[in-house]
Amino acid sequence: MLQIHDLNMYHTHNHHQLIEAGNFIINAGDRVALIGGEGTGKSSLLKWIYSKDLTPEYITIHANVHNQFRKMAYLPQLLDNELLTLTINDYLFGLASIPDIDYNLLYLSANRLNFDLANLDANLRLGDLSGGQQIKLQMIRLMAIEPDLYLLDEPSNNLDLATKAWLTNFINTESVTFIYVSHDEFLLRQTATKVIHLEQVLHKSQPKFTVVNLPYQDYIDQRRAKYNHQTQIANKHAKEFKAQMAHNNNMQQKLHSQLNNTKLDALGRLLAKKMKNLKSQEKRFNRENEDHLQKPITEAQINIEFNRLKPLDQKLLLHLYDYTLNQPVPNLIRNINFEFKSYDKVGFFGENGVGKTSLLNKLHQELNQRPDIELAYMRQNYQEVFNVDQTPIDYLDLTGDQEERTLIMTVLGSALFTPEEMNQAINHLSGGQQAKLFLLKMSIEGSNIILLDEPTRNFSPLSQEELRQLFKDFSGGLITISHDLMFLEEVCDRVYEVTPEGLVEYRSRE
Repeated sequence: MLQIHDLNMYHTHNHHQLIEAGNFIINAGDRVALIGGEGTGKSSLLKWIYSKDLTPEYITIHANVHNQFRKMAYLPQLLDNELLTLTINDYLFGLASIPDIDYNLLYLSANRLNFDLANLDANLRLGDLSGGQQIKLQMIRLMAIEPDLYLLDEPSNNLDLATKAWLTNFINTESVTFIYVSHDEFLLRQTATKVIHLEQVLHKSQPKFTVVNLPYQDYIDQRRAKYNHQTQIANKHAKEFKAQMAHNNNMQQKLHSQLNNTKLDALGRLLAKKMKNLKSQEKRFNRENEDHLQKPITEAQINIEFNRLKPLDQKLLLHLYDYTLNQPVPNLIRNINFEFKSYDKVGFFGENGVGKTSLLNKLHQELNQRPDIELAYMRQNYQEVFNVDQTPIDYLDLTGDQEERTLIMTVLGSALFTPEEMNQAINHLSGGQQAKLFLLKMSIEGSNIILLDEPTRNFSPLSQEELRQLFKDFSGGLITISHDLMFLEEVCDRVYEVTPEGLVEYRSRE
């Protein structure tokens, strides 16, 4: 059992409160989804539970903790740069920080994940592996220490469909406890038995902490039903208030006209008294309206628009015919036949390590030679393009002009960045906020052809519908890699499975 009472989290520099007086209990066997919008403190809380030393330096957390779990295992959202330079051999066998690892169990875990360690070059660096392979390797090592509490930050990031199915089954059947952050709506629906929801409401001015012992979908349905019920009641009150005020105003206008045409006699005094009563009634209606349930506010999670898009003529932008991709290894993907026009929206998926990102890099190289398009590329490791010491305002500033910076602040505010977040270093932002910042850069630069490598990861599950709509409405050309079939089907006109023998067009499940 893990008990945390009087939990308070806030930014160290600006003292913005992320969690206030939160309380929760995690029982053995719970499968807990930790959800919330971008920048609400999910990853920081997960790190702090695992080890106080991992708490980001810009976050302060105070709480009373009673932890009865024997051993915890932590999967970070991103591997740090030092680990990425390690070889597979050093990562699995050379780290003294995991003394309890069972190497027999390590190989059994690899077999459970269909991850052939024997066929992997032990001297290959972790940074040379695909994102999905990195997740698999970390999970294999964590499973080999036999924890009774897993703390997983975006465990399905970059995983292929088969490994996602394995992860879902693993969480559902392993007789241990899980607390996890995930953007994957399917994973949450299939696994979570409890939800902890971190929110910043009233335009990010007030933290809200919710704990429910419900499956994820039941919680979402309950939340939606409550919103709809409150909206109906508020709309009814608003309609009644509008009718009351309209009637009162009409009566006042009639009385006002009569008073203008009446001498100060008994009739005039009577009319003045009626006017006073109507004024009192108006005040009472306003007071009662303030006490009524107001229509709940739903704030967009992302709120980005590609409204500076530079229009394109419809034309063929690239064509690969019987092409063989030989990077980073010879014959990685053979028989590639692919063409892309100005307004196409194309999606790729496939097994981890098959070469999807390498293919997208090749397409980027080809498109980058064209001077007639405005190209943007959101890589899987987009964080590497940031100067993390810059502020979001500095990163988006194209001209240094004060008018431009004012516009940037407006754009950031619309995307739910607080003034404090706009002026703090990018490395103090969450992964989801950094992703939003990258998309804002695309928008401001007017990119009309965009390449996206796993764009949905690091965003809240509550942002996914809005994210799908954003790219569905994008009026330029788009090529994306994703293992989220819902995203691919809603956004893309054509979807291909990437295989060693080429591209196989995917047919919708509908």
